[in-house]
Amino acid sequence: MNTHEYKTRIYYADTDAAGIVYYANYLRFAEAARGELFCGLGFGREKFDNDFEKCKGFAVVECNTKYKAPAKLGEIITVKTDIVKVGGASMKVQQNVYRDEILLVKIELTMVCVDKDLKSTRIPVEIKEVFTA
Repeated sequence: MNTHEYKTRIYYADTDAAGIVYYANYLRFAEAARGELFCGLGFGREKFDNDFEKCKGFAVVECNTKYKAPAKLGEIITVKTDIVKVGGASMKVQQNVYRDEILLVKIELTMVCVDKDLKSTRIPVEIKEVFTA
């Protein structure tokens, strides 16, 4: 799978009093990027609700974040997402946040496919095929 790119502008609500993005908001940007990736591939909320017997979505179970440089009010940032590895029930994901070509934040996470009771379950073949192609 190729790198997915998601762009967003930094708004006042994203920043602290100094106009710098509050550190936890990078995780919101990363979540939005993953949501756009899944929807763009045809795996929106409705697909999980209706078409998959067991898998009802993905939950982040591990997240490692390294902050390199700040983003500021009014800037446009890009979140680049790569699915690094797909296992039986989990996926390793790398997300890097950039302003132009400057790396701001590195996020490495593990997501687990979960059932309606939030217990881990196997990733559907349909999803695995897309992310391992």
